[in-house]
Amino acid sequence: MRTPLLPALFATLLVTSACATAGTTYLPKDGGGTDTAANPDTAVKTDAPVDPNCKKASPSNVCGVSPQCGCGANETCEVSQTALDGTSSCVSAGSNAIATTCTKTTDCSQGLTCVFGFCRPYCSTDGAKCPQPGTGNCVNLVDGSSNPIPNLLVCRLNCTLDNASSCGGGAGNCGPDDKGGTDCFPAGSSTSCSSSNPFTCQAGYVCLTSNLCKKWCKVGTTCPSGACGSFSTPVMIGSQEYGVCP
Repeated sequence: MRTPLLPALFATLLVTSACATAGTTYLPKDGGGTDTAANPDTAVKTDAPVDPNCKKASPSNVCGVSPQCGCGANETCEVSQTALDGTSSCVSAGSNAIATTCTKTTDCSQGLTCVFGFCRPYCSTDGAKCPQPGTGNCVNLVDGSSNPIPNLLVCRLNCTLDNASSCGGGAGNCGPDDKGGTDCFPAGSSTSCSSSNPFTCQAGYVCLTSNLCKKWCKVGTTCPSGACGSFSTPVMIGSQEYGVCP
């Protein structure tokens, strides 16, 4: 069986308030760093000591993103996920660790941001390997026109495609990126999906161009319903090829 994935489903990370188009994924609004009273991540006043070595991020020039600096002991320098111009501010930090689920950045520990429903570190070089355990490569998120958003670079998360518990114990879904790695995304509970909303599939399943959610498996193994089938373009994570069950 040679089954196609939705075109480049996890290849492009897109931040937008509109619906995603085929071939992209999108960043649900999670309150990340907007300085308004209605937003859970409202900027907080900080009395952090001045660090002459702090490389503050423009255009705000309030604090540094990667490495984190310029904010208080229990604050994170957060890049706005709605302004999309690199604006940053100091927000209160929470207690959730890397790769744990979140709804907003203030849920996450100091220095972490909430992107695609998971706490993850900021990073500074697109495509470089992140140093934190459990993380993959650094990726620069883009806006609705596919333009890189200044300062909004985050680490992907390592996970296992056919392990439904590898992203937050089933609260998230593991998907392939465009560099031979993986990342965690929102999970749903449905058996059907679409190019505009691939996140309806339950953990351990992937959205196909047939608009059906199929279970990930390792090519060469047998599913209860038959042999694991390859994709028309092989999905390789390291040396392991992944496909879907019939």
